[in-house]
Amino acid sequence: MDRPTLLSLLAFSLVMSITPGPNNLLLSTSALAHGFRKTLPAMAGTLLGVGLVFLAAGAGIGVLLLSIPGLHTGLKVVGAGYLLYLAWQLWVVRPGKQGDGRASVGFWHGAIFQFANPKAWMMTISAVGIYVAPASDYVGRLLMVTSIFLVVSTPSITLWTGFGAGMRALIHDPGQALIFNRGMALLTAVSAILILVWT
Repeated sequence: MDRPTLLSLLAFSLVMSITPGPNNLLLSTSALAHGFRKTLPAMAGTLLGVGLVFLAAGAGIGVLLLSIPGLHTGLKVVGAGYLLYLAWQLWVVRPGKQGDGRASVGFWHGAIFQFANPKAWMMTISAVGIYVAPASDYVGRLLMVTSIFLVVSTPSITLWTGFGAGMRALIHDPGQALIFNRGMALLTAVSAILILVWT
C-alpha cells in the first residue's frame, strides 16, 4: 500500500470510527450507566464484531445483503429497534442509580450487535470497495485494511466510553443526572431514527 492510500485509509478510519453512531452511543451510554471498567468487555466485543463484519463484507456478504431489499430493511429495523430500547432504558433510569438492576452490555452483546448495525456494514463495504478490491493480493489487503481500521477505532471508542464514564463521575446532582441521562437517551433515539431514514 502506497503512502497516499495509507493516509487516505487512516483518515477514512478515523472519520468513520469517531463520529457519532450506534457503537459510540452504545458504549457511551453503557459507561454512563455502569462505568468505564464494566464497559471494557463491550468495547472488545465491538472491535471483534467490526472485524468479523469486515471479513464478511470482504467475502461479498455485505453486497448481497444490501442487494436484497427485505434483508436490508430487516437489518435497519433490528438495529434501530435495539437503539430505541437502549434509549428507553436510559430515559427511565433513576438518577444516582445508573446501572442498578440492569446488566451491563457484555462482550458478545457488543460483537453480535455489529451484524445488525447498518453503519458497520456501510463503512466496511465502502472500505472493501475503495481499499481492498483494487489490490492484487485481495486476502492480504483485506486483513491489512481490517487491522488498520481496528487500530484506529480503538482510541475512538475509548474516547466515547471515557466521555460516558466521565459524565458519570462528574454529575452528582440527581436533577443534573436526569437531564443528562435523558439528553443521551434522545441522542440515541435520534441515531436510531437516522438509521431508518438515511441507510
